[in-house]
Amino acid sequence: MNCNMKKVILLLLAAVMMSAPQRVEAGSKWYQNPLGFSPLNLDQGPAFALTGLAVAGVLLFTDKNPELAEKITVYQDAGYSWGYRKHRANAAYSDIGVIFHLRKFMGLGVELTGFNFNYGEEDYPFGGVRLFARWYVRNGSKFRLFIETGAGIVVGPKQFPEPIAEDDRRGTRQNFTPKYGLGMEFNLTPELSLLLGARHVHLSNAGIRGNNRNPGHDSNGFFLGISYSFGKR
Repeated sequence: MNCNMKKVILLLLAAVMMSAPQRVEAGSKWYQNPLGFSPLNLDQGPAFALTGLAVAGVLLFTDKNPELAEKITVYQDAGYSWGYRKHRANAAYSDIGVIFHLRKFMGLGVELTGFNFNYGEEDYPFGGVRLFARWYVRNGSKFRLFIETGAGIVVGPKQFPEPIAEDDRRGTRQNFTPKYGLGMEFNLTPELSLLLGARHVHLSNAGIRGNNRNPGHDSNGFFLGISYSFGKR
């Protein structure tokens, strides 16, 4: 595949990501959602759009790292977050996925994700898939610091959130959820690493059925996991 064809494909990918639905609703306090301000809105639709544009730009305008040609990381993590908006539901979640390291400072990942939202005595499970980029602020041989941005779609057997006194809207079974957080990797061996970090969890249907069916969920919490890398670091 020639260079021009690659550029066309990448730009088309970016255009598709830009067309992702975006939820428009009153925001959170800045310290609850520090990167949720406009125009970033990394807790909403732009998480997918901006990540797609950033990844496309990196691949188009930076050089490949030959030593990363066979570098792949598989991982599993789990976390818990506490709701802070009207629907103060808490969320437990688990992810399993793979990251392809395309640059020393960037990897592109795909994962299966599962959530269980708890509100009162009710549980609301969801499962789906997400695409994301992992941006390494520091990428050392023993310690790495990264930011994750991306988004995906999840489906559950029950509609969520349910109506409450402060908000009589009812959510849906199909929803979008971004991947948005800060994490660290600590090497246990040259291949095996411990993951630790903080994430913002958002769930909404992006208003595709109207704002009266899109109450949304927001929570903050922590995650812990483990990863194994193949190929040269």
